[in-house]
Amino acid sequence: MASRAVRTFTAAATVAAGVALKNGRSTAFLAANMQPDQVAQALIGVEDEWQAQTSLFIECNSTSADSDSLVDCHAAPKAFEKSCKTVVQAMLQGSSGDRDSVHEYLNDVCSQSVMDGWHASQCHSFAKSIDAIMTGSAYENRVSLNTAGLCTRYWSQFLSSETLRRQQEEEASGIAEAKRAEAAKAKAAEEEAKSKAEEAAKAEEAKAKAAQEAAEKEEASTKMAAEKNNAAEDAKVSSVLAAAEQEEAKAKDESEKAKLQTEKAKADQTEENTTAEVLAANSTLVKGQNATLAK
Repeated sequence: MASRAVRTFTAAATVAAGVALKNGRSTAFLAANMQPDQVAQALIGVEDEWQAQTSLFIECNSTSADSDSLVDCHAAPKAFEKSCKTVVQAMLQGSSGDRDSVHEYLNDVCSQSVMDGWHASQCHSFAKSIDAIMTGSAYENRVSLNTAGLCTRYWSQFLSSETLRRQQEEEASGIAEAKRAEAAKAKAAEEEAKSKAEEAAKAEEAKAKAAQEAAEKEEASTKMAAEKNNAAEDAKVSSVLAAAEQEEAKAKDESEKAKLQTEKAKADQTEENTTAEVLAANSTLVKGQNATLAK
């Protein structure tokens, strides 16, 4: 904490010296590089500490609301007020209480390029708060200005601003988280759909393959049955042909036998006829001989 106090006091002294320079009463500060850009850089550090103090206060209140915390949450605003009063008093002394000098110088400081959006906004807000309580009397500003009231009000203002900023950041973070969750959900759904599509394609492919195999099996079975039927038909035809051939051979054999029998019968008849003719001739001859003998 000591280093912070020293840094804050140094920044306040730098501001005071810069105001004096702007008021034209001490050109020696120019050689000491007490330029607005240097003071702006110093104020950035002071504002960062004020932001840290408000963050500490917000977190402290949030923690103490949930448990019996022994941490003194008022330490942060007290440190803020002390730092604020040091800066304001240094500027008032450095400007000899001249309101216009403080106004012009702080506007110059807050407009420096080193001031980013948030720091510049807080700088202008602080300058406006100081300008609001200063009077046209340089003496009153130096001697009786209510710097404690200024810093108390500015603490409330700074705290409200930081609370709102944190809420907006948290909301933005929540929106971003929701978007990430939605993107993750969409990606998961896409992957699931892709997986289902691949599974369906595989199932369809397996179904087509099974159907093809069944068709091939059916074709093979039909072909086998046809071949078997053809073989049976061929066997039947062969059997019929064999039977026909047997019948034909039998008929031929019978025909041959009949022919042989016919030829034998014819030969026997011829032989019988020849025998009869011989017998008849012999009988005639015998009759002739007998007749001759009878004469």
